[in-house]
Amino acid sequence: MPDKTMIGFRLVSQKESAISLRVQAIFDTLARARIMIAERGPSLTGTDEKFSVTERAYQIVRAKILAGDMQPGRFFTERKLAEDLSTSRTPLRTALTRLTSEGLLERAANGTVAVRQLPLEELLQIMVIRRQLESEAAALTALKSATGSTDALIAETRTLIAAPDVDLESFWLYDDKVHECIAQGSGMQVLADLIRNMRDKSRMCHMVHLEPDFLAQAEEHMAILTAIRDRDASAAREAMILHIDHVRNRFVKWFTGG
Repeated sequence: MPDKTMIGFRLVSQKESAISLRVQAIFDTLARARIMIAERGPSLTGTDEKFSVTERAYQIVRAKILAGDMQPGRFFTERKLAEDLSTSRTPLRTALTRLTSEGLLERAANGTVAVRQLPLEELLQIMVIRRQLESEAAALTALKSATGSTDALIAETRTLIAAPDVDLESFWLYDDKVHECIAQGSGMQVLADLIRNMRDKSRMCHMVHLEPDFLAQAEEHMAILTAIRDRDASAAREAMILHIDHVRNRFVKWFTGG
């Protein structure tokens, strides 16, 4: 009898090879990167114990993309961005090349760079992959997670359900924690990295355009988290599938004007 925990990976293996993803290493949280942006960012010309100049440039530009500070389709030059970030163009160029390889940016023939505009067809493909990967991660986390590992997130989710009128930034930080906890809880770092990359791409579409529906999403998170707490892999998988399907439906609603 085939191992059920590997079924999801077989279903998406062909799509993964077609997309040719480059696994990214994240050295800090989105929250820290956004704080750096809000404070207009530290100079990137010095040294840092944890980050190289290139890595810090990468993290800040990535955060600006995900926060919607850099609009899709609007081209910018390396010189202007280097001035804004107080860094030299060499490490910035390396950071931009990495973001381009990850599918977040595109480079024009004249050397300018823009945030990619994802067509609906590509977005729907991403959601198919997210459905497979994240549901498998939820099931694996239910089997592997330590007792009490989801208690803090369940409490935070319960608070959000009781008072869902929060600002977008707070909700996204919470949403990141939930999905990152589940991805990392799978115990498979490659899987976690693939999930993060797919979420980055899909988030570029709905950070600005989709209406907030925090209560429904929090309730969906609660179903996933409680299934993980109860070590019910099947329920965790199904709850994540339902959640991703609802996210997909919100995307389609915005794209089609429904």
